[in-house]
Amino acid sequence: MSLADLQKLPEGLAEAATIVDGLDLCLAMGMSRLSDLEREKLTAFGEVFAGSPLGEPVKVALEAIAESRFAPEHFLPLAIARASLQASQHDALRAQLAAALQLADSPAVEAPSLQVQDREAVARLSAAQHLLAELAISGFANAQPEQLAGFARHLEALQEHADSARAAALFTSFFHELLETLPVDGPEKAPRRRWGDLWSRGFITASYPAQPDSAQPRPAKGLFTPIGSDVRSSAFFCAAAIHGVFQPDDGGPAFWTWMAFQSYKVDLISGHENWALFRPAIDPLLQALADGGTFQINEGGVFPDGRLTAVEMTAAPATSFDPVALVEKAVGQLPPAPDVYTRHPVHLAQPVLLREIAVTKAGEGWMAKSADGVTLPLFAEANPDWSELGAIDLATLTQLVGFIRFDAGAWRLQPLCGRAKLPDPPAPPKKKVKPPKGGWGEGWVRTGMYALAALTASPSETLEVLSERASKLLRS
Repeated sequence: MSLADLQKLPEGLAEAATIVDGLDLCLAMGMSRLSDLEREKLTAFGEVFAGSPLGEPVKVALEAIAESRFAPEHFLPLAIARASLQASQHDALRAQLAAALQLADSPAVEAPSLQVQDREAVARLSAAQHLLAELAISGFANAQPEQLAGFARHLEALQEHADSARAAALFTSFFHELLETLPVDGPEKAPRRRWGDLWSRGFITASYPAQPDSAQPRPAKGLFTPIGSDVRSSAFFCAAAIHGVFQPDDGGPAFWTWMAFQSYKVDLISGHENWALFRPAIDPLLQALADGGTFQINEGGVFPDGRLTAVEMTAAPATSFDPVALVEKAVGQLPPAPDVYTRHPVHLAQPVLLREIAVTKAGEGWMAKSADGVTLPLFAEANPDWSELGAIDLATLTQLVGFIRFDAGAWRLQPLCGRAKLPDPPAPPKKKVKPPKGGWGEGWVRTGMYALAALTASPSETLEVLSERASKLLRS
């Protein structure tokens, strides 16, 4: 393994980013008010696809925009072309990661079947397409909250139907983020890359909705050892993953996997209260993170993307094990590549074990140096500030299990767990905290290890109050 090979980015990656930035600037300015400079960037965007299958649709779309003919069907080819550039970035970075770390490849996830929509579903998604088209015409820098008001009822309709769950999750977060942020003071103040990502992904999702739950898991029985948690939340949605190592009963090789949880929420729910959204289903996993425990999956499955699902699982008897050796068995293979519709550099997350590491402060961030002297930025902000790793002095990290991710134009290390000075628990313990029952021993900080203790020390009164009010409304 040579992390040094990740310090120089693949050829063509920066050029592709420049082309994407050009389109994002046009989206921020508004297609109806482009200057000569923005028109040049739009032309350069189209030239990239000349001679490709996307060449003609992009050309037709740009000609329509130049003639001030604005319609959703003119913006969709731009969204697809933008996503294809980022998919090519993903593939180049994934190949670099495989070569640098000498990783075995995994089959890519098959593209989901596209859904046949009834009239009502088409109407719901059509409203989302028109909202995105209006934003492109006016520009993010010129959009006003009033433009979004009419979409609220369509968003509620998306949320109520399972066949539009993916679109509902995306548009819920994007819609409320726009409401909270707009108006912005000029295109330089708009988060152009982020909103460009959400705009293009939203257009594709609303135009080509995938059949939900079409992927089938392959049967799996074995031992699952939770390693840490990864939580991502906005004001109105939260997703959590419990990552770990799975050892099949049939003697097959151990591999990295995760169990996923997600829920809508309100902005009043924050910090450790997010865990309460997934109770009671997540409680056994959080207990295992606290105790260093493992689970026997008696009936379960692994989806094509590597995600684990358990129909029947029981806590396994506590045994001593070497956590470093266990993780080392599972990090020698690339996770399956996302399907062609969703590939993006943000989805690159390669589990990695660093047996020796030195972390130092560097300006507002942190730098991590491996045993062979290679330095990479630490992606510490990927963990919430209320998480266990958000509460420790990162300079005390001496070993690390985490992910290599691509963020802000560089490879970075996101800690998932590590050997470091333990943070204080959420409430002062009445007696000395005993070492975990499992094989982790002292000194290992695992994200999620204090989640149950935090919920016990400070129960989520917000969620209880909201649930009680919702119950009263339903009864009235």
